[in-house]
Amino acid sequence: MDEKMMRKISKWVMRIILCSLLIYLGLSHLNEIAGCITWMIEKTKFLWIGCLIAVMLNVPMQKIESYLPIKKRRRECSIILSLILTLGAVVLLLVLVIPEFVDALRMLSDIVLDFVDQLALMDQTGNESIWWAELSKEFDLDWVNLKASLENWLQLEGRDFINAAVDVMKSFTEHLVTFFVGFVFAIYLLSKKEVYTAQLIRLMNIWIPEKVNQVIFRTSSIFFTSFNQFLIGQCTEAVILGGLCAIGMAVLKIPYAPTIGALIGVTALIPYLGAVVGMIIGSIMISAVDPIKALEFIIFLLILQQIEGNIVYPKVVGARISISPIWVFVGVTLGGSFAGPMGMFFGVPIVTGVVLLVKEGSLYKEKKGLNP
Repeated sequence: MDEKMMRKISKWVMRIILCSLLIYLGLSHLNEIAGCITWMIEKTKFLWIGCLIAVMLNVPMQKIESYLPIKKRRRECSIILSLILTLGAVVLLLVLVIPEFVDALRMLSDIVLDFVDQLALMDQTGNESIWWAELSKEFDLDWVNLKASLENWLQLEGRDFINAAVDVMKSFTEHLVTFFVGFVFAIYLLSKKEVYTAQLIRLMNIWIPEKVNQVIFRTSSIFFTSFNQFLIGQCTEAVILGGLCAIGMAVLKIPYAPTIGALIGVTALIPYLGAVVGMIIGSIMISAVDPIKALEFIIFLLILQQIEGNIVYPKVVGARISISPIWVFVGVTLGGSFAGPMGMFFGVPIVTGVVLLVKEGSLYKEKKGLNP
């Protein structure tokens, strides 16, 4: 065995020993490593938020930039228009939904308290002429105490308002500062995204092997494309569903048509489960005014969801992400279990990217004859 081969074997042995040592140390100090990673993620949270904002704003910005007739300051104008479009949609939603929802909850709480008040009055007077008297006796409840408990819960009596307000304001301020710093970072990224992308590619070409770079570039390209296509398709589908819902409710003379239409449109950004959440909230709002109309709304929305799910969604979103609905369901479920509503939204493009990567890798192995 020559000296060159001995050196090569020695390098491989040293690498195996080093990797084994690192794996052993990692497993021995797993809690410390996890804590360190969590600390680093927490301290750099504004960077991740900024990257997320940049990726989301980049979708409308690209479209706006391609249609702008001006050449001077095109990038700045497209960023400003994207911000106006996004913030306008959020403000419109808050103005439409929040006040109406709060009023509906207040009306519903008044109805519940009035109902319990009548039960308490019946319990004190022994009046059995009320239609629920016989049913009430079966449960043997103290309606007076129940009413007092409900009033305390609904009006937040007996709670420490000062400490609660301080905690809420502190948390809100911290999140607001983090979001603002991330927002500024996102604007910097978008303003010169080509320059930063070229610098990143250059660094990767210097420090990372070429084959690994090819895998990273291809993987990031697939995930970025799947996210763009999903976001465009899902927003289009949400606008269509929200508009159809508002129009149908107006025709059927169901209360809160514009408000619930906007709510259904926003919740529809989460595939499958979002519309169900919107239906629950909308039915609560309508039932405060007219329970019969709330039932009509549920029936109408179920029919609309069937039409939208079988006709609109496959055409608008399914054609863009091009994966089976079962994988969309998996993405929503896994994303929700890991990160709540945001995870439901981002879970679909992530699972789509994974599925496309597996398909592409499988086709490559078949063409090369490497399949087992």
